[in-house]
Amino acid sequence: MRKPQPSIPHRRRRSPWLPTWLDAVLLVILLCCGLVLDDPGAKKHVPWLVGLQMAAHSLISELSPLGGITPRAVSVVEIDDDAFWNPPLDGVQPTNRKYLARVLEAAVKSGAAVIGLDFQLKSPSGAPGDVPSRDDDNRELSDAVADAGKAHIPVVLATGLVLYGDQWRREPNICDDRGKTGLFFPLPGARDSNPAQGPEANPLKLPVPSLSPALSACEILSGVKNVAVGYINLPADRREAPLQFQASDFDDSAPKEFDSFALQIVSACEARFQDTGSPVVCGSATATGLHHVTDLIGSDDFAYAGFIPQAAFADYRIRVEDLLGTQGALSPSWVPPAAATLKDRIVLIGATWHAWGSHRGPLVDAYSSPVGRIPGVYLHANYVEAMLRGLALPLSR
Repeated sequence: MRKPQPSIPHRRRRSPWLPTWLDAVLLVILLCCGLVLDDPGAKKHVPWLVGLQMAAHSLISELSPLGGITPRAVSVVEIDDDAFWNPPLDGVQPTNRKYLARVLEAAVKSGAAVIGLDFQLKSPSGAPGDVPSRDDDNRELSDAVADAGKAHIPVVLATGLVLYGDQWRREPNICDDRGKTGLFFPLPGARDSNPAQGPEANPLKLPVPSLSPALSACEILSGVKNVAVGYINLPADRREAPLQFQASDFDDSAPKEFDSFALQIVSACEARFQDTGSPVVCGSATATGLHHVTDLIGSDDFAYAGFIPQAAFADYRIRVEDLLGTQGALSPSWVPPAAATLKDRIVLIGATWHAWGSHRGPLVDAYSSPVGRIPGVYLHANYVEAMLRGLALPLSR
């Protein structure tokens, strides 16, 4: 006689839509991480959490239709390994200013709308100045900036912010440029962070000085009105478009708001747009982007920037060797071989060489981003594009 089988209790089938305990724990962890990353100070102490967010955004960027967009306004000139580790640069830093002058002149001849030089002209001491052996090279660069002014082309130079104790301070450049750190050109309705420069004094309409050999590099730069300076520091969370940051100047004066490199470029686009009236300037993006940036400046929130992968710049990037070609001294009739890549566009000149030698070691200036690790010049390009396209949004709205 067969023994009766023990009865098996009926188990209620769990709905696949209900979270498991593991799901709940992971959700709590993610929420906590999100709260931590809302604090800018915490981001500096837990960079691996920011890295996780970057990885998540990198995945989302690949799936997003924004990942397929191409840069509307920005072209990039790369000083790469072949240029930096060979004559005339020869791997020497600071990067030869005479060479940078040639690149800037080529960008002017190409018909750039705005030029951003992503190289800090930093003083070797705690005050503005440079070693005498670089006087001639510095003057050539200043002459090139002044020549851009004659062509009504704004130039944005770079500066750096460093932390001294618990106070941020701006590093001095080779020239005393304290009068050029406010908004290059006041945006409509924006607070003018440089009261000495009002909207009635359009910097592109003022004359540039006559370039006498007696003028020093700093005298030339102080006389031209088409130049502005913006900080190149990047936020801990690369999704945050850098706009303004409070710091003291190198002279320990009272803290004030400094404008970012990208914000100065967007402001320069407005000046160029008003000067030409051409809808082609800066990728036709000025009309929609500038009002949006004005709103962001008045907000205490960080701004999210929609990102464009570096590969998407393929048609809007150029190696500096291809820009200069074989031309040595630039003659008045010379036209850069790839001028069409830069015409009527924002031209960012930046470093993409490797730190230890030609194609050796890490990139000299690369950072994590929602689209992977990219050179800093492409991060600035993304911030400019995000502002002009209206892709930068206050997080709390």
